Amino acid sequence: MKINKLLILWASILCCFASCSLPSKSNQEELYSGGRDNKLFQSILNIQQTPRSSKDQLLGFFSDQGSWMGFTQSEDSSDIFGFCGPFSLRTYEWAAKSMVELRSSTGVKASNIKREYYPGIIAITGQFDGGIEVSQELIFADSDMALIRFRSSKPSAFRLWITPMIGYETSLENGFLKLSSDMETFFLILPENIVDVSTQKDHIEFEVPIKSELIISLVHDRNGRDINEVKSLLNDGNHFFDLNKSRWDKYLQSVLKKEMPEGFDRIAVKSIVTLISNWVSPEGDLPYDGIIPSHAKGYFVGLWAWDTWKAIVSTVKFAPELSKEFLRSMLTFQDDLGMVADCVYPDSSENNWRNTKAPLASWATDAIYEATKDTIFLAEVFPQLVKYHNWWYNYRDVNKNGICEYGSTDGTRVAAAWESGMDNAVRFDNANMLSSRGGQSSLDQESVDLNAFLIQERALLQKFSLILGTKFEEQGMSTQEFADYFYDPVDDFFYDRRITNGEFIRVKGCEAYAPLWTELNTSQQLDRMLPILMDSTKFATFVPFPTLVADHPNFTYDGYWRGPIWVDQVYFAISGLRKNGRKELANSFTKQLFYHLDGAVGDGPLCENYDPLTGEQLQARHFTWTAAHLLMLYDEYEL
Repeated sequence: MKINKLLILWASILCCFASCSLPSKSNQEELYSGGRDNKLFQSILNIQQTPRSSKDQLLGFFSDQGSWMGFTQSEDSSDIFGFCGPFSLRTYEWAAKSMVELRSSTGVKASNIKREYYPGIIAITGQFDGGIEVSQELIFADSDMALIRFRSSKPSAFRLWITPMIGYETSLENGFLKLSSDMETFFLILPENIVDVSTQKDHIEFEVPIKSELIISLVHDRNGRDINEVKSLLNDGNHFFDLNKSRWDKYLQSVLKKEMPEGFDRIAVKSIVTLISNWVSPEGDLPYDGIIPSHAKGYFVGLWAWDTWKAIVSTVKFAPELSKEFLRSMLTFQDDLGMVADCVYPDSSENNWRNTKAPLASWATDAIYEATKDTIFLAEVFPQLVKYHNWWYNYRDVNKNGICEYGSTDGTRVAAAWESGMDNAVRFDNANMLSSRGGQSSLDQESVDLNAFLIQERALLQKFSLILGTKFEEQGMSTQEFADYFYDPVDDFFYDRRITNGEFIRVKGCEAYAPLWTELNTSQQLDRMLPILMDSTKFATFVPFPTLVADHPNFTYDGYWRGPIWVDQVYFAISGLRKNGRKELANSFTKQLFYHLDGAVGDGPLCENYDPLTGEQLQARHFTWTAAHLLMLYDEYEL
């Protein structure tokens, strides 16, 4: 354990609450009049990356509308005057270094290049000889079509360069340029006033005059898109830019609140941008729009159950109809017994049925209902939610005492730990597997977070049944039984318990935040827990609420679920404090989190997890549930 690191940071931790009390923005009213184009959101994320080969690791891209392709901005050190890509999520490779790079008619490159990323649109400006200034803006018109708008300060002729990656071939066909490999095809719809075309060894270029404005389209040909239809749409290409701004303005207006602390609005908007960049449209065996954990890691290009439930609670704030699709995207993968798959992919043969994930689907459904009051949708999903809820008591309650365990369908402990979502948590180090009903298996411990979630789900299903006028048979332990059963009065903490002997598994971890969030603790229990939660050597670290108490012998600041910050768990802790009447404490911890996550207020990505002692970014960038829970904390923050 890095106790010295803790001590060094102790002083900054103790003064954090005071230092976080920054003044409110002076230009708050400008925020609400300016919409997404407000300067507060200029360069909302740094997505600069110039790929050198098709297999270069993606660091993060710009995408929208559920597209399976995205683009980056060239690096400051690069003189590429264009957007890099497209990058395909289907093949997880770059199709081109730059699909459209603009140069002068003599091939001279632009100078004084400036790059901007506003919510929903990326832009680049540059200068050419003769004082000509040119801008490029890229948006997504739909899931398979990106538009690039060129604007020139003076009428002039320019050359558009297309530089494919090795393995991709270019060809001209009936007014469009085809970029293709064995796996992917893209079409660049060319302007009608092409003057000259030249095919070189490593690129193709063509000359076109720009009087003042030119809009071209790049199509990802996933489903045999009609090129003539695309050409007709471009007759009024500016219409799509107007729709884009209107949609993104509405996203922001649905979420942003007045007079929030400095930097909070920027984090909220970055969260929306991150969520939208991970939205994917139907593809292969995925019949609905879904949301992936992170587009910046190839192994995350699929849909995970609890990532989806968590994302919905935030996306419903600004895109309620899309959130319904997200819920359907996972419930459609429910088996006859009631189990929902852990994760699913465009190729369903890759789906993981070894385990499911913690039961938060009804929480997500309740968020949709409260935002829309849509009883038709509620009636649609209610039977599946009940079936999923009952599945836990049928197949994850090995001794039939109404208290459930995490488990697996294949009998392995690793899959059972996956089911909790906390893959390598210390609380599972000494667990064993017990045979359960239907050839399945359970861990030999009853988990505090799982049963807290199930009791909350039970209450929500009862709420839904009353709304729909239908029956719901309750089962499981009572609220009072929970508080007495999982709380250890000796250690003043909530723990898992061993099935065989009832012993507490005395590992202080983030699972104890769940009872606070679901309001299953007593006020006396919270009072006794607070000194532990507020101790800077335990849970009030530089970034608060690590996944394992910081003075545990197995604490590792970068050890996945053995110490690092996962923002979903921080949310459960802070929101739990707020629900228990500790508003000021919840506000202080929210500020500490927002200001100490590396890059969060600036142009850095929202990452999978963080070092609790320094705030350093860890694991995958542009992580969905980090964005979702930061947005929840923003929404719940009270002045």
